[in-house]
Amino acid sequence: MQGVSFDLLELKLPHKHVISISGPSGMGKTTLALSLVGNLLEASFSLNENGIWIQASEIFSKKRLKSMFSEESMKFKYFNEQIFIIPSRKPCSNYCELLSILKKITAEEILLPPDLRCIVIDNISHHLRYEISLFEEIKDIVRCLNDFFDNYLLPLILFCIRQNVYLVLIHEATFDVTQGETRPFFYKLYERIDALHINLHKKNRNNIIELRVGKEYMKYKYYLANCGIVLMESM
Repeated sequence: MQGVSFDLLELKLPHKHVISISGPSGMGKTTLALSLVGNLLEASFSLNENGIWIQASEIFSKKRLKSMFSEESMKFKYFNEQIFIIPSRKPCSNYCELLSILKKITAEEILLPPDLRCIVIDNISHHLRYEISLFEEIKDIVRCLNDFFDNYLLPLILFCIRQNVYLVLIHEATFDVTQGETRPFFYKLYERIDALHINLHKKNRNNIIELRVGKEYMKYKYYLANCGIVLMESM
């Protein structure tokens, strides 16, 4: 498979169960997630492993998946059948619906596909942002964020570790004036996670992808192609 490959990320950075992808709209976050999922499922082609794609706020784009495999119709058919969409018809309507889905997955209250390989949440903080906006007191905001992390996100991460499942989190992002860089909304919440953090942004007309886990850090220029994100020279 062309484009950025999971093999490259796994080779250069320590193995992580959580992959956190952030960046402004249009930078290729979903395309990157599809590439990673495609590589994960392609690696287990003969095993018929499956993935779950949670439509937290963005509808899953079968058109984009098809364009990435426009010259490999059999692979498109395979991935299209192996990626299960939740909710099946439209993205989550509100925060409570998203929490309910996360809770049911970790409690195994819904029928999960056999041989689950990965779970993607796109866009994990969309409804959380609205929920936070309803509070005026800082203590209520902190309580809501801690509840989300402790009772929903952390149990999902532990579930994925136990089941040897990759968890891919796609984030909306904003420019942090104080730090002079683009960061996910509620970045302090997600920095608690021992993850591979990937940040996509634009600088001096160049698309930049930053890869960070622990003390390891890499930066590349990249461009978007039908096959996915293509890495260029390192920076």
